[in-house]
Amino acid sequence: MKLQNLSILLIMILFSCSDIKDESGWYLQYENLDDITYYGIHFINENIGWIVGYNGTIKKTVDGGDSWTLQQSGVTSNLWDISFINDQLGWICGSNNTILKTENGGESWNALLSVGGSERIFVTLQFADENIGWISSNQGEILRSADGGSSWEVVKDDNLGGARISIIDDNTIYILSGKLYHSSDSGDTWESDSIAVPKNYTVSNFYFIDKNRGYFTLINGTGGTIITEYPILSTIDGGNNWELSDYYSDAGFRCIYFVDQNIGWVGGIENVYKTKDGGNSWSLDFTPENDYLFSKDMCFVDKNHGWIINYDGQVFKY
Repeated sequence: MKLQNLSILLIMILFSCSDIKDESGWYLQYENLDDITYYGIHFINENIGWIVGYNGTIKKTVDGGDSWTLQQSGVTSNLWDISFINDQLGWICGSNNTILKTENGGESWNALLSVGGSERIFVTLQFADENIGWISSNQGEILRSADGGSSWEVVKDDNLGGARISIIDDNTIYILSGKLYHSSDSGDTWESDSIAVPKNYTVSNFYFIDKNRGYFTLINGTGGTIITEYPILSTIDGGNNWELSDYYSDAGFRCIYFVDQNIGWVGGIENVYKTKDGGNSWSLDFTPENDYLFSKDMCFVDKNHGWIINYDGQVFKY
């Protein structure tokens, strides 16, 4: 009888531990040992992904991030952002006027047609398909390509430097640069909305699920005053009206990603928070052992597989 009770207890403990593991989800997967600062991470599926960063560094994984292989970029510029549309076709942007393209999964990278002077830094880029792509520069320009990056056209040049980009489809794009800019005709015309940011905060990043519903992360906008709680700002009508979430403990949120209309994450300097109800509520999902995350970029391929890279080059996996 005692042996039977012990077996039942062991089964209960195993189930309990499994639930805890499933609930927490995050763990430190990759410890950066090469003293490289990384700026961007992108996965195309649960196995294949890339990280990019300082001095032209590109690394690729084919086992979900357990190991990384150095790829030859051919440049020494700092690489800021990366966008792939499948496991073969992708682009990278960076400093010194750098735009790179691969058609073989990164086995080789080709520098695309130069745009402007070498002092330009391309900060963010996204491609909607093999032809249509968007990129922003530190000089306030938004550029569009319709031929896979071979040529670029400036479609907007009155933004603050380093605008964030969110592509909905070939025609619909949102730009975050002080205000929220929106185009529904592939950048030919633009509309703008002021963002209802609460006092002492400023917007750091955003993510649009569809043409109407978007979420915005906030950081300290005081220039010195310590703030210990931060909300998430959202709109359900493309920026006409705004809603503010509860305030959550952190030192500022840096990145955000949604996998569907309900499930999303925000990464902060200290923590990761998750929503399961489209941003109506957020719960603490992860805090590193040293209470220091400093998330830089976040990428998910589905609700069960996601990654965060931080300013130290560490990769955390969900």
